[in-house]
Amino acid sequence: MTSKLNQAKQILNSAPHVLVTASNGFSIGEGINIFQNNDDFQKILGDLIPKYHFNSILSALSYPYDNLLDAWQVWARLINYFVGNYHISPQMQSLKQLLKNKDYLIATSNGEYHFNLAGFNDESVLATEGDWGTVQCFGSHDNRQEIKSLPIAEKILAADKENQLTFDSLPKCETCGNILLPHLPFNAKYLKPVQSQEKFSAFLNSTISMHNPLTVLELGVGQNHPNLRKPIFDMLALAPQANYIIINRDHIVIPDSIKKQTIEFSGNIEDVLRDLTAPQSTI
Repeated sequence: MTSKLNQAKQILNSAPHVLVTASNGFSIGEGINIFQNNDDFQKILGDLIPKYHFNSILSALSYPYDNLLDAWQVWARLINYFVGNYHISPQMQSLKQLLKNKDYLIATSNGEYHFNLAGFNDESVLATEGDWGTVQCFGSHDNRQEIKSLPIAEKILAADKENQLTFDSLPKCETCGNILLPHLPFNAKYLKPVQSQEKFSAFLNSTISMHNPLTVLELGVGQNHPNLRKPIFDMLALAPQANYIIINRDHIVIPDSIKKQTIEFSGNIEDVLRDLTAPQSTI
């Protein structure tokens, strides 16, 4: 373990370019589990469970609401709780330390907006499945933009508590008047994060063509996220000089062709990141 840890430290310390991929395992390490009927779920949405029969935060996000007023009543609570009450976690602090003064990109399927809230550059965070930290118009006009969601959620919550929540309370596009929705891929007019997507492609392509020493750090990505894993596997197969470091509670199956480039840690993400930022062991 010590030699493997020191090897990973040396790779990360010397890596000028780091591509981080993060998914549900990282969120769970921060105490967020959208799949369970847990304390957070009961605290945020408990009084609405009899109405909608939710069994998790994920089911509340994907529920087919009858109208946008009902939907925003739920979304506002989730945004206020996960965006408005965020406090940076120890594992996020360790990640910030690892990426300090490096050229980095974080590609994540997590929607809580926590990498942005933790201080990472917005253009260096690729939310592959959208986020709750911003809203957008899904109209057809060209001047659509992302808008911070927390002030909107706070106003909706205040109106709801006073039993004054109406359609007039919902956020509307200044251009077309459409009701704004969370920045999630509801349909084809979802605003894709073009700059960070381009950086993602540039990281992979430059490693293949110019033999740049890219390091991929995977944090809690399961087998069900091929969009975060297949491009990495394809790149590593063509770039044997690149490195792949995995931290996950569960064993991850990887192709035999890239095993020599891979260092895998099966354990708690917070613990391993803390060890990776600790002074180098001489044992």
